[in-house]
Amino acid sequence: GGTGFVIGNALINEWMEYTIDVANDGMYDIIFNYSSGKAGGGAKVGVELKDEGIVLVAGFLLPVTATWQTYVPLNIGNVYLKKGLHVLRVNIVANGLNLDWMQFTQTDNVGTKNISANKFDVFPNPSSTGVFQINSIENWELFSITGSKLLQDKSNIINLSNFDKGMYLLKTKEGVEKLLSN
Repeated sequence: GGTGFVIGNALINEWMEYTIDVANDGMYDIIFNYSSGKAGGGAKVGVELKDEGIVLVAGFLLPVTATWQTYVPLNIGNVYLKKGLHVLRVNIVANGLNLDWMQFTQTDNVGTKNISANKFDVFPNPSSTGVFQINSIENWELFSITGSKLLQDKSNIINLSNFDKGMYLLKTKEGVEKLLSN
C-alpha cells in the first residue's frame, strides 16, 4: 500500500525514532500519510523530541480512511522546531494505522487545528492576574507556544502569576485551550 513500504501492525506503546536535521528555527506542519481501516476507529499517535523532553503532539486521533489500502495525508500538528539535529520519536498511543510517510513543512502560521470546541471552560481568559479556573477538576498539562511542558497538575486552578505574560496552551483529556495572561 501507499508508496510501497509502510509501517503497519504497530501496537500500543511501540515507538519509532528518527534523527531529523531541521534547517531553520520556525513553525512546521507535521503531515502523516496513513491508512486506517480499524472498525470503530481510534488509532492515535504522539510525536515528541524525547531526549529534549518536548511533546510536539500528544495522542492525535487519526480518522478512519475508507480502507486499509486508502492512504491520505493529514496535518497532525503545527509545531515549533529549533534548527539542528533532533531525535524524533513517533509513539503509537492506540493501534490501528499503517504509516506510509511523514513530512515536515515549514510554515509562517501558528496552527490552531487542535484548539476547538472543548468540553471544559477556562475563566477568566484572558487573565490580568495570571490565575485561571477550569469549571471542573481536571488532569491538565501546560505548554509554552514552543511546545515545552511547563506545568502539570490535577486541579481546577492554573496559576501562571510567576510566568511571563503571554500565550500558553492548556491540554486536558477533553481538548486544548489557549490561555492569555496579560
